[in-house]
Amino acid sequence: MTTKSTFRVLFLTQKGKPRPDGRVPVVARITINKQMAHLTTSVDVNPDHWLPKEGRTTGVSRDDKEANSTLEDYRVVIRQKFNELMMNGEVVTAARVKMAVTSLDEKSYNLLEICQEFIDDYYKLVLTGSVTSCTYQRYVLTRERLKEFIKVKYRASDFPISQVNHSFIKGFYLHKLIADTADLGNTDEYPPANADVVDVAEVVPPFERAVVDTEKCRRLFL
Repeated sequence: MTTKSTFRVLFLTQKGKPRPDGRVPVVARITINKQMAHLTTSVDVNPDHWLPKEGRTTGVSRDDKEANSTLEDYRVVIRQKFNELMMNGEVVTAARVKMAVTSLDEKSYNLLEICQEFIDDYYKLVLTGSVTSCTYQRYVLTRERLKEFIKVKYRASDFPISQVNHSFIKGFYLHKLIADTADLGNTDEYPPANADVVDVAEVVPPFERAVVDTEKCRRLFL
């Protein structure tokens, strides 16, 4: 029996972070099955015109009306991404919906896409003879492991690079270690090769520190 997800979007003001003009920013609180995630909006409002229970302004001034219109747009987009995730059969959490919304204008910063771009560029170096194909093959293998991990763990085809955190890193490292051990019987021959790919993607340093081991590669010639 499938359990129906409870979904709610509520807009809140951040009174503790007023702008120089006295206006306060509005955030969207996404709640799914009692789990919450907060999404920053581009809306600032006059706190005296804010209706907390309704999650909108009084609509008295022109600015108030524009703010309400923009917030409604946010609500529609959040609902749309929630429905899309449900239809795709993905694991739907508040954090996952937030991720889907914030990645709308960050397509070029998806992890697998960035990895593939790096691999394509690296292959050109292989053709020139300036680097070995061994390292290239490790990068290809790493991307395949990433693809497997994202599909199994998140039921998604790619993952926004801005959402990569320690939990993701450790989960992927364990997944790759197990997969490499099963396929090769000796992970020392092909240690995790994420550092260079991640550097190109401009991911935070913890990714490199958590994943990368000393490189070991059998060169065909000196």
